[in-house]
Amino acid sequence: MKRRFSSYHARAPICLGCALALLFACCREYKERKPTESVKSKPTVVTNLENAANCGCAARELIFANAALGISTCEKKVPADRTINSIRNELIAAAQAVGGELTQVDVEEAVKLAADVRNESGFYALLIDRAGHFCGLHGVIEVDGKRFSQVTHGDFGLQLLPEESMTNGNFRETWICQNNRGVVHIPLGEAILAVDGTIRNFGEVLPLAELSASFKFQNCSAHAIVLCKPQTTCGCVVPSMDGNATLLPGENYDLRISIQSGTSESFTQKVHMKCWDTETGKSRDFSLELFGNRRAAMVIEPRSLKFGTVREGKTSSRTLFLIETKTDRFRVESLSCDDANLKWEQTRREYDNHLSRYDFLFTIKAGKRYGRSTGQIEILTTSKQYPVVKIPIEYTVEPPFSLTPKLLTFEKVTVGETKSLPVKLSPYDYDDVLVKMHEAPGEISIDKDKNSGTYYITFSPNRQGLWEGEINLELLKDDVKVLQTIKCVANVQ
Repeated sequence: MKRRFSSYHARAPICLGCALALLFACCREYKERKPTESVKSKPTVVTNLENAANCGCAARELIFANAALGISTCEKKVPADRTINSIRNELIAAAQAVGGELTQVDVEEAVKLAADVRNESGFYALLIDRAGHFCGLHGVIEVDGKRFSQVTHGDFGLQLLPEESMTNGNFRETWICQNNRGVVHIPLGEAILAVDGTIRNFGEVLPLAELSASFKFQNCSAHAIVLCKPQTTCGCVVPSMDGNATLLPGENYDLRISIQSGTSESFTQKVHMKCWDTETGKSRDFSLELFGNRRAAMVIEPRSLKFGTVREGKTSSRTLFLIETKTDRFRVESLSCDDANLKWEQTRREYDNHLSRYDFLFTIKAGKRYGRSTGQIEILTTSKQYPVVKIPIEYTVEPPFSLTPKLLTFEKVTVGETKSLPVKLSPYDYDDVLVKMHEAPGEISIDKDKNSGTYYITFSPNRQGLWEGEINLELLKDDVKVLQTIKCVANVQ
């Protein structure tokens, strides 16, 4: 049975308690009951707005409902002593007044209808659960043959809920809000500013996608209306309008909003707007909302592998996990690495809901390539989100000997003078290491004291001021060659 009516009400401040509300109101899947349980064990049906008013979901969702019917409403608190019946009656009256349509359907039918809607701003269904909380159905995304509903609950943001969470009997009422005029009216006393919708739903988007949406405004009054410069709270949202715009009677204005989707599973961005009537001075604040979902991609942990410092001939190991999600099932097809010293073992494990976790144990064996080394692992998968997983690697092979210190500071040096500082081999038992200067500034030289075996770096400045330079050295012993850099700084007087 369908029941057709039409709707209105205003909005209240939003509370951050919506997170818990969504968990218990939208995603509740009742546990199995004992055989002896009776009808008394079913959840109590709440008819007042106390719960919805406390978490702010009633005010938030009624803003969406009225916009879907064709009216932009102001933010007002929904009293806790109001009843759901009174709110429903106001929505019906508002729908009739603006030519909108309010249709009561089963939640299963609402999900089916939402799946058939393909435009960015064409669907909204108000959901009321048994606890008296308000939610909103904005669309449906199909992932690998399964439907996921785009659901809001107050200010909690847009969530993707599987079909079983929508049809588990928790929602007592579902109302589809339809705007037959195709525009939303923003009243300014007797004047009206119309816009072709205040919401843009991009549906499923890719990570870091560049998106854009347009909003067409029209002055439907007999005198000019000023549309003020949009205000945003995120640098990823860029309006095309960089100042105020004056719309004469009957004049149109197209506003384009560019946005980057980010990498989170959902995004919701508001563009705060203000308009005022030049004749009466009456003004109005309202918001444009843009949102979308990205299917939860595989979990990659960690995003890079750092093996630390490894001595020659020794090993260091790190573990990488690739974990499936309900919306990103995949297989690992191949793995490669550009570092021949890296070996790996791969295992596949199954955990909750038959999801797979791939464990990779990577082991690096340090060779004679001393110093810092970097590389990259590439894992090919069948994931639509991450067909190629790239993991940077980094490690340092500690040389068997080196010169210390690695930073020399020459103090109180004047032009025309020289100053020498010692550098020593570490460990000290490598006294037959040959040190050669491979590259250095012209002001630097290196010498060895024949009596003590100590090397001295000599600085001969030829100009005043702050001086910095690097010395690249080669340390040789038998078939072992170590490249080392020593940094030098000086304040020449």
